Amino acid sequence: MINKNTIKFPTDNIERQYNADDNLERHTYIRMMVKNKLNNTLKFSRNNIERHYDALGNLKGYTSYEYNDDDRLKSYTEVKCDANGNPIKQERYDADGHLKGYTNYEYNRDGRLKSYTKFECDGNLITKEYYYANGERLNKEYKEYYDTDGRLKFYFRYEYNGDGDLIAKDSYTGDGDLVNTTYYH
Repeated sequence: MINKNTIKFPTDNIERQYNADDNLERHTYIRMMVKNKLNNTLKFSRNNIERHYDALGNLKGYTSYEYNDDDRLKSYTEVKCDANGNPIKQERYDADGHLKGYTNYEYNRDGRLKSYTKFECDGNLITKEYYYANGERLNKEYKEYYDTDGRLKFYFRYEYNGDGDLIAKDSYTGDGDLVNTTYYH
């Protein structure tokens, strides 16, 4: 974390790779050295982002890397983008390359986020849907919880207003029976 007691070294922290036609293929943010003024130590910043481009210079996706305090890779995330540069798939991995979870994104004709589905390898599934009424974005979110055999144990449905405030929560059994509804004001 960079705070008021930290000095960023003014180095070029961007690396660019070009193809034979001089079009940008890869754009990498390199970890930057930082110095803590209180204890006079040097460390790397903890995150890197590597962007990937097609032959025309359009963003195809990016990879972000997270490091622990010993400057060892902690995890990384790979993101694939559509032709407009919107993320369409995000995959999260641990340092050994094991998939921890993924998220799929879907957009409407206007390019607005319509929904996303997030799966965690611990068996939890989260789906969030966005819908628009009179130009106002309203949200619904579903969180599903599964047992080790892949059977749905229970799930929740959350509804949000256009300001992003939670207005209702429904709890269901795995069979779809409504257990409880809570309204928020």
